[in-house]
Amino acid sequence: QAGCEIVGRSDNKFPDGSYSMNLVLAESHLYIHTYPSQGYACVDITACGESQPWKIVGVLTELFSCEKYGYHRVQRPLKMDKYREDKS
Repeated sequence: QAGCEIVGRSDNKFPDGSYSMNLVLAESHLYIHTYPSQGYACVDITACGESQPWKIVGVLTELFSCEKYGYHRVQRPLKMDKYREDKS
């Protein structure tokens, strides 16, 4: 749905029921960390190119049966050249 290609995955389940997952995407990454005792999950999605990572938010809110959620979208610059120091 988001146009991202999964190229790697690692999962960790913890004794307290918490769960962490890291998806390595061809476009970057997606991390999920859950805290069931607090009814909380934290998701970090970073992507580039033609992908549409914000579409993942809807999928995850349904998957986790979220009663409420918030998100913050950061638009990063397409070209990093203007942030590099000129060493000439």
